[in-house]
Amino acid sequence: MVKSSADIEEFERILQGEQTAGGDKGVAESLKKTAFEKCLNSGKTTSYFPRISQITLEALSRGNNVALVDMPEVLLRMKIASEYSLDDLKAILNDILTKVYHGRSGPDLPDACALYHHAEIFQKPRDDYVAALLHTLAKDEEEKYDSMLCYLGNVNVKPVSRLVRSG
Repeated sequence: MVKSSADIEEFERILQGEQTAGGDKGVAESLKKTAFEKCLNSGKTTSYFPRISQITLEALSRGNNVALVDMPEVLLRMKIASEYSLDDLKAILNDILTKVYHGRSGPDLPDACALYHHAEIFQKPRDDYVAALLHTLAKDEEEKYDSMLCYLGNVNVKPVSRLVRSG
């Protein structure tokens, strides 16, 4: 438990990777990793994607740059609302719910069914957004990255890879 401003300053130095008061860089790295693990594993921050949390923790503790990227939900909704009329969206919703109710081909949850049967509406804009952002990061003149490692969902690999290569 942090009790004083000196403790807070020490904790901030640990998170920034500086040496501890004792001067041991290895102790600082160990404490930093422990701090990240406590944050990720606390009951307050339950992750739907524990593997991504673990990979992120490892990358951050090694001093790598990390970007967790997806299209903001509000932006996706605005894009869909600007391209489709209310009647179109009602028809799409009706189609999705009918497929879920009758158990026809595809997933049986409405959100998964929407992505499966109407990927061009609900998934393609997200793929385009991620591909554009990755392309922008890769071409950043200030950073000049030698390499970039991307973890993508199964449905995103081909479209995002294609879009990044063509951009």
